[in-house]
Amino acid sequence: MGALVDYGDGTGTYEFNPDSGTAGTTCTMGLDVSDGSCNAQQNTQVSIVSNTGYCSADGWCWQKPLPTMNELEDVWGSSGSDVFAVGRSGTIIHYDGNFWRGMQGVTSEDLEGVWGNSGSDVFAVGRNGTILHYDGVSWSIMSSGTSQDLYGVWGSSSSDVFAVGTEIIIHYDGTSWSTMTTDPWVNFKGVWGSSGSDVFAVGGEYVYHYDGTSWSSKY
Repeated sequence: MGALVDYGDGTGTYEFNPDSGTAGTTCTMGLDVSDGSCNAQQNTQVSIVSNTGYCSADGWCWQKPLPTMNELEDVWGSSGSDVFAVGRSGTIIHYDGNFWRGMQGVTSEDLEGVWGNSGSDVFAVGRNGTILHYDGVSWSIMSSGTSQDLYGVWGSSSSDVFAVGTEIIIHYDGTSWSTMTTDPWVNFKGVWGSSGSDVFAVGGEYVYHYDGTSWSSKY
């Protein structure tokens, strides 16, 4: 974790890298704080308040806006030490049980939903038909076959994944994505199932259900 830096203007505490810095040191925004030194690049004065984190007596620790200032939209994890969150401008961050860190992104599109079959098999969906996949090493772009905005994703396995969005529900069979159904009256925002043949999708005032064969409106 980088040193936590207080701007002193009410905007919060930010993380600087690399992972060192001396508490009490006053530096400037955009500098290298390794070994407590300052390397001036801008004129905004900041102070290093901690190189381990800032926590209250009852155990709450300040993590916002670390490590991103972009709005986050969804979160999923395989365990308490393997959590992914996604958001605006292609933001993807990961929690390892100790700290949140930014992951190398592959898109600038807003990401709206994330789900995984495991920590090395994670899907993220977003605007303009964006679908990303994480294989445990890196993220890559998948071909979704649609340009509609996608807001939710869920699967029963790595070869049975559903994504929903503006007027559309699509499905991944382990090889490719294809359109399952469309409805010009519904902007689907969420999807979940108890199995691959018992899946629910919601949007607006509508609830859709998939029985393993077809989708139907239930409300």
